[in-house]
Amino acid sequence: MRIKKYVARTLPEAMAQVKTDLGSDAVILHTAEVKVGGWFGLFSQRMIQVMAAVEQEAFTRPDPRPVPAQPARPPQPAQRPQPAQLATVGIAPPPAATATTAEANGALATQVADMKIMITELMDRVSLPPDARRLEPEFQHMLTALLSSGVLEPEAMAFVQKVRSACLKEGGGIAEAGDRARALMLKQLGTAQPVEPGRGRVVALVGPTGVGKTTTLAKLAAHLALQRQMQIALITADTYRVAAVDQLRTYADILGVPLEVVYEECELGAALERQRHRDMILVDTAGRSPHNQEHMAELNTYLQTLGADETYLVMSLTSGYRDALRVVDNYLPLGFDRFLFTKWDEAAGPGLIYNLVRKYKRPLSYITNGQSVPEDIEVADPAKITQAILGE
Repeated sequence: MRIKKYVARTLPEAMAQVKTDLGSDAVILHTAEVKVGGWFGLFSQRMIQVMAAVEQEAFTRPDPRPVPAQPARPPQPAQRPQPAQLATVGIAPPPAATATTAEANGALATQVADMKIMITELMDRVSLPPDARRLEPEFQHMLTALLSSGVLEPEAMAFVQKVRSACLKEGGGIAEAGDRARALMLKQLGTAQPVEPGRGRVVALVGPTGVGKTTTLAKLAAHLALQRQMQIALITADTYRVAAVDQLRTYADILGVPLEVVYEECELGAALERQRHRDMILVDTAGRSPHNQEHMAELNTYLQTLGADETYLVMSLTSGYRDALRVVDNYLPLGFDRFLFTKWDEAAGPGLIYNLVRKYKRPLSYITNGQSVPEDIEVADPAKITQAILGE
């Protein structure tokens, strides 16, 4: 399989590049908005990035699959994108203009045949479970989108079956599948819960190494200080990495907020008291491997002394599900309150959010989607996450 990325100002421009380069057999794997150019995240331009793929054999030999029988129809004056290609990126194909009932029936049969071919191609790529072959095409497409975004197969099948059951039993039929899917996922993801204001309120960020915890703390501090006009103080205990302290001190100087560096647990109480008059105290903890029980015990003792009002577990969306499970299971004894997900812009899909929220029943808080401070952090939007997971 040949896989390539394309960047353009608009989705139609990107699709035109894909068709010209890879041909009409190309399948869209992922679309995302990216930032291009700029200087340290400033003055960058937002573009559309499309990842597309085509089988290598498509360049050397004809498609071995039998062509489905189609009713005869008049020749078209010009080649236009087929519904299967448009549906891959969630673009509804426009209805064909028809002159007679026979021509309309022929066009409809052609669209159905194209849809069947598209479903077959996607099932081969995503390896849909055998039970999916008994589903209607609309629900096969829904299942494909869920699996492609990283939702676990059992969760994805249960979700589709629940939507299908509601469509068939409660009226409205399959035509309402999309609306019912969005409503169900929004309900399951719940409402995001950002930081709660309150004088002297302590918020701690915990998580494994490499998830971008220190940068996320700086983004959150900038968001609260600049956009919500709150008086912020920073405390860091991540003294194992000299670069982390220097990085946070630079951000603190730019924002004009105090930074307390705590080297020993016994220094924590005094640091907190010096900043109790602030609206919010944000605390950066040392990144710990969840497999090192000694380090996890030290972190637990530190958090007990800290007595945070809110504790956020920072998780990277680029993590595999099994690795994410091990992380969360080891941080559960620390009593974290909410999930904070990073690296939305680097992830193949946001299915991990759905998997973890469903399994651990912890609410969302924030999402980070780049390196720029303070722009690339936002309160988690369940509607945006739902749209990305369902491939809309």
